[in-house]
Amino acid sequence: MGTVAEEGFYTELFRDAAEEAGVGCFAGLPDGVQISIREKGDSRFLFITNLSRQRNTVPLGGPFYGLLAEATVGPDLDMEPYGVEIVVWAQ
Repeated sequence: MGTVAEEGFYTELFRDAAEEAGVGCFAGLPDGVQISIREKGDSRFLFITNLSRQRNTVPLGGPFYGLLAEATVGPDLDMEPYGVEIVVWAQ
């Protein structure tokens, strides 16, 4: 027998698993927004994708350079529906 839990259950489950594994996560992202981190040498990049049909605002916590915008973005990033941005991230 199986069941499908509510989305909140899975969010908490994966957040706890990430913390236990020592993997950081971005708390408070709007629904439909995903962030992936990529590294090359000493550089770190955030690949931010809005997978929803709605505009979303993503809290970045400071100003960073947006490669696709070719400008500084943040501390909040306004994203169009299905929008993408690559941010040079210095942590």
